[in-house]
Amino acid sequence: TMSQAPDGHLWFGAERKLVEWTGQQWNLHELPFGVTTDVLQSDCLCFLRDGRIAVKGYRSDANRLILFAPGEKKFEILDHPSGRQIRFLACRSDGTAWVRTAPGFRLEVFDGKSFAARHELGSEWTGADLKALLELDNGAIFLGGNNGGGVITKGKFLPFDARNEFSDTGVFSFLVMPGGAMLVGG
Repeated sequence: TMSQAPDGHLWFGAERKLVEWTGQQWNLHELPFGVTTDVLQSDCLCFLRDGRIAVKGYRSDANRLILFAPGEKKFEILDHPSGRQIRFLACRSDGTAWVRTAPGFRLEVFDGKSFAARHELGSEWTGADLKALLELDNGAIFLGGNNGGGVITKGKFLPFDARNEFSDTGVFSFLVMPGGAMLVGG
């Protein structure tokens, strides 16, 4: 995973460290013992509005959030307060993050301090592991997974998969083109 911070620094999530490029030098920030980043999720590094970095990670066979305060060079490992598994992390434009938690399929917003449940999907989600999320300015949330995808709009989930003429089996990426057309990569 990689992303550019508001200060221009480039950040990379390696398996056992965060790597920072300042534009002049590389800085390696070793993760706490026993903690790794999620090497299977390609976009899971978010800059929170309080200046910390959130990364999806693992410790002791459980999914957790890794929080890093660059100024203090301090890590915090965060479990969900209700004991839910953190299965996916995606950045939002306002400095918060989407978090998909389990059991079940719940989308929550993490603001750096707390989790707020926003959408709970049941058997209507057939996409398996969540791999991509795109939130549009109009509030629509596009979801992609190993076995299909869908969109949450006006509080309702509408799937797209082989049953409704989606020609691929998985949805792994979304791209909004100039003019508003959307490409879906499977």
